[in-house]
Amino acid sequence: MASILIVRDYEKAAAATNFDELWRSLSNDELFELRVMFERVTGQMLTAQFNGATPEDWATMRRVLGHLERLVRRVNSLVGSADWDNEALVTSSLARAELEDRAANEPPEYLAIANALYETLRTDLWYGGAGESFRDRSLFTFQKVPELPTLDDRSYDIFISYKTSRHADDARRLADRLVAQGYRVWFDKYVLDRLGSRPEVFETEYLLAILRHGVKQASCTIIFEGMLYAAALGPGESEEELLKKRQLMRVNDAPVIWDWHGIEIAATEWGITIHPDTITAFHQAGGKVLWSTQYSYYGESQREDAIDAALRDVASARTQGESS
Repeated sequence: MASILIVRDYEKAAAATNFDELWRSLSNDELFELRVMFERVTGQMLTAQFNGATPEDWATMRRVLGHLERLVRRVNSLVGSADWDNEALVTSSLARAELEDRAANEPPEYLAIANALYETLRTDLWYGGAGESFRDRSLFTFQKVPELPTLDDRSYDIFISYKTSRHADDARRLADRLVAQGYRVWFDKYVLDRLGSRPEVFETEYLLAILRHGVKQASCTIIFEGMLYAAALGPGESEEELLKKRQLMRVNDAPVIWDWHGIEIAATEWGITIHPDTITAFHQAGGKVLWSTQYSYYGESQREDAIDAALRDVASARTQGESS
C-alpha cells in the first residue's frame, strides 16, 4: 500500500481561530515543530502556550499553515505515492522542488518554510526513512492510501451525470430505461460496486480518475441540469491557490466553483443536457461548443422521446464527424 506525506492534525490546526484554540488542538510535539516553523519565518520563538503572542503573530501563523499545506501537496505531487523509503527518489524530488522554488521567485516566508520541511525530510531519510519514530514524533507523518482501483475499460454508449441530492431517482429510472432499450450505460450505482480492488471509501484522486475515465469510455454523456456556478475571488485569494485546494476549477477557460458534477461536464465532448422543458444535444472541444441542437418537451413522456431523439442525433453527428 502506498503512502503520502501529510501535516498531522492539519484540519484541527486550520480550524483554530486563535492561539488558544491552536494550543488545545495539537500535541506538544506538533506545537513545538509548528513554533520552529514560525521561528524560521520571523526569527522569534513563541512560548509553549503562546503567552504574549500578538494578533500579528496569529496572522503570520495562519500563513505558515497555508504554506505547509501547499508544500506538502507539491512534495507529494513530485514523489507521487511511491515508497518513501526510496532515498534516491525522495532526495531527487526534494532537489527538484528547491529548483522550482528558486525559479518561481517564491516569497521569503514560503522559502523559509520550504527549507525547514526539506531539512526535516532529509533528516528522516538519514535516520532510516519513513520509520515509526518519524511518524510518532513529528508534525509531519505518512498516511497509507489504497492503490488505484482497477479502472473499468469496457466501452459504454452512455454515461449518466447527475447530482445525488437532486436527481437520484430520475437518474436511476433513466438508466434502467436505457438499459432495457439495449444501451450500455455507465451509471455509478451499476459500475462502482463492481470495480476491482475498490476501497471502502474512494480517495478524491481515485474517484476523479474513475469518473473522468468513465466519461472517456462512453460515446455520450447525459447530464441532469448541468449548472456550474461562476467563482468570485475574495480579498487576498489567488486563482492558482483555490485551484490547488479544489475550491475552484476551470471549465471552458472560465473559473467556476469546484463540483463533482462539473468534473464530469468538463470531461464531456459529446453530450445531452436535461433541463426543465428542454433537452440539448451538443459537441464541445477545446472550450468551445462546435455543434448543438435543442428539443422542447412537456411532461415525462415527451421528455423520454426528446432524449431518444437527442441520442440518435448525437450518434449521427459522431458518425459524420468520424467519417469526414
